[in-house]
This record gives sequence, C-alpha cells and structure tokens, in this order.
Amino acid sequence: LDKSGEENIAHVTVKNSGKSLAFFTNLAVTKGAGGMEVAPSYWSDNDFAVLPGEEKKLKATFSAADLEDSAPVVRVRGWNVEQVECNPR
Repeated sequence: LDKSGEENIAHVTVKNSGKSLAFFTNLAVTKGAGGMEVAPSYWSDNDFAVLPGEEKKLKATFSAADLEDSAPVVRVRGWNVEQVECNPR
C-alpha cells in the first residue's frame, strides 16, 4: 500500500491456481474485513477473466479519508471464484 498525498494506492496480484477459467473476477477495496466498499475507488482493470496458471497485477486508487479510520481490505470474487479477502500490499 502506497500513499500519495490524500490518496492510497493498493497493489494487488491475482493468480488463478485452479484448473478452470476464473470468470468475471471482481475486486473491491472495503472498510475492514467484511466492511462496506470504499467509494469511489479506481481500478486499473476489473471484471476480467483469468486463465488457469495466469497472474494479473492491478492497482486501485482511493481516498484515505473514505476508509473512515478502517484498515483497507481487498475483496476478490467472481462468477466461479470463491470470495476471499486480503490485505493490500
């Protein structure tokens, strides 16, 4: 997680370690684990497919104030992807 003035920049790597296509993969920055989505947040890409074994690097930019004193968490989900949450780097 990088900071640029009042903005935070989260760097995220998504890897499909499964044997089938990860379809309609969607990422969101949330206000803590299980929290509400931070809005607005601007992703370098979103709602994408990831082939088996493929890795995709993304970044999200969002206002630090919009976290409302919560730690940022990245939520990953998709059409055939089990939802997970992780801390951004």
